[in-house]
Amino acid sequence: MINVNLSRRDFLRKTGQAALVLGSVGTLDTIFNGCATITFEEQAPVIYPPLDGQKIQPPHNGCYIGFSKWPQPTDIERFGKIAKIYVEQLQAALSKLTFPKDFVEMLYRYRGYPFIYKTMFHSHRYGGFENILNSKEFTKDIERYAKGAVSCGKPFFISTMREMNDNRPVPHYKEMRPWKGKSAKYCIKVWRYIWQIFEDTGANEYATWVWSTIPTASTGGKLPPSNLYYPGDQYVDWIGLSAYSWADKPTMNLSFSGAIKYTYRDMRIRHPDKPMMMCELGRTTNKNQHKWIRDAYEKIKSWPGMKAVIYWYDIRQDPARLTEESINELKKIFKDSYFIGAK
Repeated sequence: MINVNLSRRDFLRKTGQAALVLGSVGTLDTIFNGCATITFEEQAPVIYPPLDGQKIQPPHNGCYIGFSKWPQPTDIERFGKIAKIYVEQLQAALSKLTFPKDFVEMLYRYRGYPFIYKTMFHSHRYGGFENILNSKEFTKDIERYAKGAVSCGKPFFISTMREMNDNRPVPHYKEMRPWKGKSAKYCIKVWRYIWQIFEDTGANEYATWVWSTIPTASTGGKLPPSNLYYPGDQYVDWIGLSAYSWADKPTMNLSFSGAIKYTYRDMRIRHPDKPMMMCELGRTTNKNQHKWIRDAYEKIKSWPGMKAVIYWYDIRQDPARLTEESINELKKIFKDSYFIGAK
């Protein structure tokens, strides 16, 4: 068995066969998909090294629960627990960036963790995404935002350029994700630039950086490999994945495990010191939704490297809105103390 607590260098040293395969194909996903003699097993609990500063630490045992798109965290009590993580709007910044101090402080009143999960720029403000690093206005906006985080003085999750490897030709994605179609190297350069401004202002004392990617399998194999877009361990605190299952789309009507397991394993081997989270999780509304959800949380519990899971839907309009049967299923799931809510 592969010990996922090994560094990648030790992993390659201890598995000559894996090193040979990597020399020809360059990706661990290929190993897991195509080499039956290489297996993956995690020993529970997975205890990650502590993060520097006042960042949000992963639990030693168990998994934080989170939700998105509710007007108030107290609404989540309908599931028996208040969420530990609550997501701020993800829309692109159409006006000047302002650090959401009220949102952060509200979450701490409920003993939860805020997750700022949004594009930190709107390309039209700065002359297009390809010119963003040459924009003095962009630099000033990010500096002001980072100083707001320092002034607030509370830890928070933050992610920008969500699902960075997503280059699917969906029209409205272009506005939300102006980096689509740009090179992975340039995307990484922008991420590091924003991170460095936070570092220089002292905001990284509190900012817990979550790099978000979509597993290739979850979209029918149509996306570039996630690791091409990874900014580097120095610039990432947690690694986040997204998984949706669409009942009406044959190539995307997948189980939770089928959607993410290869990318999850790849990331655990490549970056064993980085806690994992599900930034987005959802299943379209249908009669089997509650069964899919039950299976997903069972799998998450069996993967102790996964330290947070955020169910994503809008109670008003999202195609993954929960049925009453699914709400009752989540109530049962959250009775398990393994799934950690706010206290």
